[in-house]
Amino acid sequence: MNRRTFLSVGVAVGASAVAGRVWWGRFEEPVARVDLDGAAASATRVARLGALGLEPETAALLGLLPDPGAAAALGARAEATGAFGDEATVRSQLVSKLLEGPASASSLEDVRERWLHHVTLDFDGGRVLAVDGWLLARTEAELYVLAAHVERRPGWSLEDR
Repeated sequence: MNRRTFLSVGVAVGASAVAGRVWWGRFEEPVARVDLDGAAASATRVARLGALGLEPETAALLGLLPDPGAAAALGARAEATGAFGDEATVRSQLVSKLLEGPASASSLEDVRERWLHHVTLDFDGGRVLAVDGWLLARTEAELYVLAAHVERRPGWSLEDR
């Protein structure tokens, strides 16, 4: 089964079960599989990232990822394609797509649903990026690139966050 079919099936099953997951497959080391987990785990990550000084919007976006460190590694590879701007540009694009108003006003479930919706639209519209043999939706790649930008900040590491 190809990645696009797998993602479409995952979105359909997840929407009907409300707490669905999207699986991205396995990447070569050191990049681990990146997937979504439950809202409670996301809320814990958002609170932890916010307490460490990360901007509320960035924390809300990276809170979607159970392993921001693995996402940052894949994001660095995606960024190497030259298809993305600086951190502020990438964050702005994601905020406009995924957050309605302040980050605190958007529930994590709403953010997750909008993210899945945009990933599906990207695949349907052909807005994909080839990275290490995988086709990533543009929105998916932007989130990983944002993680890579945060990972490169002085004194920051997303490993084990």
